[in-house]
Amino acid sequence: MAASETMTFDLAAPRRPTADDVDATLVNDGDPGVLGTGMPYDWQLNQALALCAAYGRMLPVLSIEVHFAAGTPSVYAVQALRSTLVAGDITVTDNGAGDVTLTWAADTLPVAASSPEATMVEDGPWLVPVATAVANGVRVKTIVDGNVLTDGNFKVHVH
Repeated sequence: MAASETMTFDLAAPRRPTADDVDATLVNDGDPGVLGTGMPYDWQLNQALALCAAYGRMLPVLSIEVHFAAGTPSVYAVQALRSTLVAGDITVTDNGAGDVTLTWAADTLPVAASSPEATMVEDGPWLVPVATAVANGVRVKTIVDGNVLTDGNFKVHVH
């Protein structure tokens, strides 16, 4: 497969990178004298390619931080591997106290590699928030000690 000029997370059908995205494994250099001084050898480049593919399998493709103002949730911050994704691409649905669904358009992210993870980003008697994958999104429930759904600022990582 030839290397694409577009980052894999920005493709029309986004996906995680593989070594094929940079023309797969390089051929053996043979004579090390062929390369100029300071140039990497094939084994060094192959290692870098393998590391990029491994990182692509492990990194969250999206992190969204949600804050509440007068009981209304909104996107506070977004970090995404897709270079064009912005906060306005995330739809926030308030399902009631302590229950928020975040969705985005189909083909915005690669297929999920594992379940989403959420953490609280404020002090309080919080239990671990529950993040559940939904179609093109994630639903997060924030719970205080006593098992009561309560609005609270959180961050969710989509893998």
